[in-house]
Amino acid sequence: MVTDPTAPKLGFFTRLLYGTGSIGYGVKDVAFRSFLLLYYNQVVGVRAELVSFAILVALVVDAISDPIVGQWSDSLRTRLGRRHPLMFASALPASASLLLLFFPPSGMSDSQIFWYILVVGCCVRTFITFYEIPSSALAPELTSNYDERTSIASYRYFFAYLGGVGMAFLTLLVFLAPTEEYPVGQLNPAGYETFAIVGAALMLGAILLSSFDPIVLGSLGGTGVRRAFLFDRENTGLLRAALFHAAVRPEGLHPHHALCDPRRMRRWKRAGLFVNPWTVNAPDEARRLEALGVDGLVTDDVPALSRP
Repeated sequence: MVTDPTAPKLGFFTRLLYGTGSIGYGVKDVAFRSFLLLYYNQVVGVRAELVSFAILVALVVDAISDPIVGQWSDSLRTRLGRRHPLMFASALPASASLLLLFFPPSGMSDSQIFWYILVVGCCVRTFITFYEIPSSALAPELTSNYDERTSIASYRYFFAYLGGVGMAFLTLLVFLAPTEEYPVGQLNPAGYETFAIVGAALMLGAILLSSFDPIVLGSLGGTGVRRAFLFDRENTGLLRAALFHAAVRPEGLHPHHALCDPRRMRRWKRAGLFVNPWTVNAPDEARRLEALGVDGLVTDDVPALSRP
């Protein structure tokens, strides 16, 4: 593959924070591969074939959901883009369902627990898919440089293995360490509950950190990628706006078109900011904004604005 020499270089923090999201995937993987069958069979007392079959069905559901989520992400159009809404939305349900997986209700029969593992297990795998698939698709959209893509993929794999192997060692050496009450630590139910709590917290934090952090945008400075602040009202989240400006140092603004008037335009231009209002579909409004001196327009109807 030919490397694009004009593609901007990604900063270290961009690669690091992009990769950290895979910690959640690693935690999910070690839960299903190493501890789920052991917990339900040896600790809860469910027949091994029931637990194994539930895990198998959840895996099949995961294989079906992957292309569906990928197609949905590709066709999604929102103000946050087509990847980030799904990534954000996955954080809480993915971590909560992992937590529930190791806190089954008491008093259930084997068949009831089978359905519980099956349903909650499918939830864990499906919700983490809502992060993993859009996040994976985001990689080639971050840069067109072949070497840069390879680099960020290596960060992704590193953190996935770190999350999985790290949680496995922590669980076996600490959470499931032998005690007087449980000389065989793998039979201690409290250890699995601690694993679930810590794993869910890591998953939640990793997904949110990777999905958005001002450092990621701030690290784009000097790469040629222009940064702007999008808002829909003048006083939108003053603290949020201040933090965004301090961390990201935007070069422009994307205000709602109704906010553009002569006074604000003069203030924004004096600050040296470019202004691209959204979403402008009416030709009369486009001409008004052009007269004010905006630098560009965001529209859903290019043909309408192109007509003389």
